[in-house]
Amino acid sequence: MKKIKYILLLLTFSGVAVLTSCKSSPPPLNKDDIMPYQKRADIIITNEDYQKTNKDINQIAKKFEGFIKNSSFNTDVKSQSNAEYEIHVPYTFFNNFKENFDNTFKPDIVEETVSDEESLTKLYYSNLAKIDQKTAALQEMKESYVVAKDVNDRIVMKYEIDKLSTEVNELQQKRLSLLESMNYSTIKVTWKQKNDGKDSLPAGVPGLPPPPRQIILKNYGQIENFKVNEPVAISMEDLDPEKTNIISNIDMDADNIEMKVTEYDKKETVVLDKKCQIVIVGLGTLPEIIRGDAIKREQIVITPIIDDECNIIGNEIRAGTIESGCKEGRKNYYRLLNCVRHGKPVVKKSKVVRIQQAAPAQRQRRPVWEQRDEENSIFMFPLD
Repeated sequence: MKKIKYILLLLTFSGVAVLTSCKSSPPPLNKDDIMPYQKRADIIITNEDYQKTNKDINQIAKKFEGFIKNSSFNTDVKSQSNAEYEIHVPYTFFNNFKENFDNTFKPDIVEETVSDEESLTKLYYSNLAKIDQKTAALQEMKESYVVAKDVNDRIVMKYEIDKLSTEVNELQQKRLSLLESMNYSTIKVTWKQKNDGKDSLPAGVPGLPPPPRQIILKNYGQIENFKVNEPVAISMEDLDPEKTNIISNIDMDADNIEMKVTEYDKKETVVLDKKCQIVIVGLGTLPEIIRGDAIKREQIVITPIIDDECNIIGNEIRAGTIESGCKEGRKNYYRLLNCVRHGKPVVKKSKVVRIQQAAPAQRQRRPVWEQRDEENSIFMFPLD
């Protein structure tokens, strides 16, 4: 009988152990499980037909469930034209993509290298280390907060606890984003116009600006970067303009504009973390706005963007008011007010006519002037 009880106790203990092991959290991602998936290919091709090359690259990426994250096309008047593509393909289709690409561009491939991509893996484990560090610091601060008696100390600790909690949450979100990115491998393709001994393109005409950089928008999620005053020609390919929204993040300090292609009804998120930062969006769904610590007290201003016919074609989102020093917002604001007042965005300033009033000679000691504007004068707006 005692033996039966002993066996029952042993089975009960084993059952509890199994249940406990089921509830435990899964082990962290093993580096060896990630490394084989992260492949990278760098390919240089050359031919004379950019349009066909561009079409073929897009078709191959789409065929293997990939997407083009970044692309650019440059026309250099002193040499050949060139283009670059950064293509992301699910790691399970990397070899298939590569084989299909090689078959399609076999006579055009000049250089090709395939390697393991370690950057995302290193970033992932660096992020994990930061999570462990911040979590340990947060736990230690919470324990100190419980036993602290001084009110001032508790206030400072509460601030640090909130700050550490926010940092841990942000690092966890970054971890999930990196895990998602690690499902893809990267293929960088550089296309160069083939030069068969022909004369190079004619030099630019003195006094005229160089031809604008060509940017072709082809996929949702595509991101392009260019300088604030850089001449750019933007066009769409295989996208419906009525179902497409473009979000442009303007960073005046870095002299950079980041433009992202999104679906019209898809809710996006933008982060405003600098005063006077401007984000331009189309007529689609307004993005969710996240304030950075640097602009917690700044007012978020949304101003409609007006075309030359006073039609609303988008919205400007700005971190800070004109009165607080954000001068870059004045132009768009004044165009809107001119449309409200005059029915057109730009009104030329009227000339000031000075008229000397006639007066009896015996009473006139000095000229009497009055200042009069023409009938259609500009609506003057206060400057900061």
